[in-house]
Amino acid sequence: MLTLSLVLSAQSLVAKPAKNIIDDKVIVPIGEKSILSISQRSIKAMPESKNRVKISLGDITAGQVMTSIYSVQKDSDGISKHNTLMHQTSLRRGDKRVIEFQGNHYQIHLKDLHNALLGNDKAIFVVQKVVIKPASKKSDRA
Repeated sequence: MLTLSLVLSAQSLVAKPAKNIIDDKVIVPIGEKSILSISQRSIKAMPESKNRVKISLGDITAGQVMTSIYSVQKDSDGISKHNTLMHQTSLRRGDKRVIEFQGNHYQIHLKDLHNALLGNDKAIFVVQKVVIKPASKKSDRA
Protein backbone atom coordinates (compact mmCIF):
# COMPACT_ATOMS: atom_id res chain seq x y z
CA MET A 1 0.00 0.00 0.00
CA LEU A 2 2.83 2.42 0.79
CA THR A 3 4.47 1.79 -2.59
CA LEU A 4 1.24 2.58 -4.43
CA SER A 5 0.78 5.94 -2.69
CA LEU A 6 4.39 6.91 -3.49
CA VAL A 7 3.82 6.17 -7.17
CA LEU A 8 0.62 8.22 -7.21
CA SER A 9 2.39 11.12 -5.53
CA ALA A 10 5.19 11.04 -8.09
CA GLN A 11 2.70 10.97 -10.96
CA SER A 12 0.84 13.99 -9.61
CA LEU A 13 4.10 15.96 -9.61
CA VAL A 14 4.64 15.45 -13.33
CA ALA A 15 1.03 15.86 -14.46
CA LYS A 16 0.68 18.25 -17.38
CA PRO A 17 -1.69 21.23 -17.23
CA ALA A 18 -4.92 21.10 -19.24
CA LYS A 19 -4.49 21.56 -22.98
CA ASN A 20 -4.53 25.10 -24.34
CA ILE A 21 -4.30 26.72 -20.90
CA ILE A 22 -1.09 28.46 -19.89
CA ASP A 23 -0.86 30.33 -16.59
CA ASP A 24 -4.64 30.87 -16.35
CA LYS A 25 -4.83 31.97 -19.99
CA VAL A 26 -6.60 30.22 -22.87
CA ILE A 27 -4.87 29.77 -26.24
CA VAL A 28 -7.35 30.27 -29.09
CA PRO A 29 -6.16 29.30 -32.61
CA ILE A 30 -7.08 31.91 -35.24
CA GLY A 31 -4.83 31.11 -38.18
CA GLU A 32 -4.14 28.29 -40.57
CA LYS A 33 -1.76 25.57 -39.43
CA SER A 34 1.61 25.41 -41.17
CA ILE A 35 3.73 22.25 -41.12
CA LEU A 36 7.48 22.73 -40.87
CA SER A 37 10.04 19.93 -41.24
CA ILE A 38 13.51 20.76 -39.91
CA SER A 39 16.61 18.56 -39.99
CA GLN A 40 18.65 18.29 -36.81
CA ARG A 41 21.52 20.78 -36.43
CA SER A 42 19.89 23.23 -38.85
CA ILE A 43 17.91 26.47 -38.97
CA LYS A 44 14.71 27.15 -40.90
CA ALA A 45 12.47 30.19 -41.25
CA MET A 46 9.04 30.03 -39.67
CA PRO A 47 6.30 29.95 -42.34
CA GLU A 48 4.78 33.32 -43.22
CA SER A 49 7.44 35.25 -41.28
CA LYS A 50 9.08 36.57 -44.48
CA ASN A 51 12.33 34.94 -43.34
CA ARG A 52 12.36 37.06 -40.16
CA VAL A 53 11.68 34.33 -37.55
CA LYS A 54 14.04 31.35 -37.40
CA ILE A 55 13.76 28.03 -35.58
CA SER A 56 17.13 26.50 -34.71
CA LEU A 57 17.59 22.84 -33.76
CA GLY A 58 20.41 20.90 -32.13
CA ASP A 59 20.77 17.12 -32.15
CA ILE A 60 17.70 14.94 -31.95
CA THR A 61 18.62 12.52 -29.19
CA ALA A 62 16.65 10.29 -26.81
CA GLY A 63 13.28 11.63 -27.99
CA GLN A 64 14.12 15.31 -27.52
CA VAL A 65 15.71 18.22 -29.35
CA MET A 66 17.26 21.48 -28.17
CA THR A 67 15.26 24.23 -29.85
CA SER A 68 15.60 28.00 -29.95
CA ILE A 69 13.62 30.63 -31.84
CA TYR A 70 14.83 34.10 -32.75
CA SER A 71 13.93 37.00 -35.01
CA VAL A 72 16.28 38.63 -37.48
CA GLN A 73 16.01 42.34 -38.18
CA LYS A 74 18.38 44.69 -39.96
CA ASP A 75 19.34 47.96 -38.31
CA SER A 76 19.79 51.27 -40.15
CA ASP A 77 23.31 50.22 -41.20
CA GLY A 78 22.01 47.00 -42.77
CA ILE A 79 23.54 44.83 -40.04
CA SER A 80 21.40 41.86 -38.95
CA LYS A 81 20.43 41.71 -35.30
CA HIS A 82 19.06 38.60 -33.62
CA ASN A 83 16.40 38.92 -30.92
CA THR A 84 15.64 35.83 -28.84
CA LEU A 85 11.96 34.83 -28.87
CA MET A 86 12.49 31.47 -27.10
CA HIS A 87 15.72 30.62 -25.33
CA GLN A 88 17.26 27.24 -26.05
CA THR A 89 14.84 24.68 -24.61
CA SER A 90 14.65 20.90 -24.71
CA LEU A 91 11.41 19.91 -26.45
CA ARG A 92 9.81 16.47 -26.65
CA ARG A 93 7.09 15.16 -28.96
CA GLY A 94 3.82 16.91 -28.09
CA ASP A 95 5.40 19.94 -26.38
CA LYS A 96 3.93 23.35 -27.21
CA ARG A 97 5.31 26.83 -26.70
CA VAL A 98 3.86 30.27 -27.48
CA ILE A 99 6.07 33.04 -28.81
CA GLU A 100 5.34 36.69 -29.53
CA PHE A 101 6.59 38.47 -32.63
CA GLN A 102 5.58 42.00 -33.65
CA GLY A 103 2.47 41.98 -31.47
CA ASN A 104 1.23 38.59 -32.70
CA HIS A 105 1.32 35.27 -30.84
CA TYR A 106 2.23 31.95 -32.44
CA GLN A 107 1.96 28.47 -31.00
CA ILE A 108 4.86 26.18 -31.88
CA HIS A 109 3.93 22.49 -31.45
CA LEU A 110 6.56 19.75 -31.79
CA LYS A 111 4.33 17.19 -33.51
CA ASP A 112 6.89 14.47 -34.16
CA LEU A 113 10.56 13.49 -34.16
CA HIS A 114 11.98 11.13 -36.79
CA ASN A 115 15.20 9.26 -36.06
CA ALA A 116 16.57 7.95 -39.36
CA LEU A 117 18.83 4.92 -39.40
CA LEU A 118 20.61 6.50 -42.36
CA GLY A 119 20.46 10.18 -43.25
CA ASN A 120 19.27 13.16 -41.25
CA ASP A 121 16.98 13.05 -38.25
CA LYS A 122 14.19 15.62 -38.46
CA ALA A 123 11.56 17.33 -36.34
CA ILE A 124 8.03 18.13 -37.52
CA PHE A 125 6.52 21.33 -36.12
CA VAL A 126 3.02 22.74 -36.46
CA VAL A 127 2.95 26.55 -36.31
CA GLN A 128 -0.28 28.48 -35.85
CA LYS A 129 -1.22 32.07 -35.07
CA VAL A 130 -3.16 32.28 -31.79
CA VAL A 131 -4.86 34.76 -29.48
CA ILE A 132 -4.29 34.56 -25.74
CA LYS A 133 -7.31 35.30 -23.58
CA PRO A 134 -7.80 35.22 -19.80
CA ALA A 135 -9.40 31.99 -18.61
CA SER A 136 -12.96 32.44 -17.44
CA LYS A 137 -13.28 32.11 -13.68
CA LYS A 138 -15.86 29.79 -12.22
CA SER A 139 -18.30 31.57 -9.98
CA ASP A 140 -18.38 30.53 -6.37
CA ARG A 141 -21.54 28.60 -5.62
CA ALA A 142 -22.82 27.85 -2.13
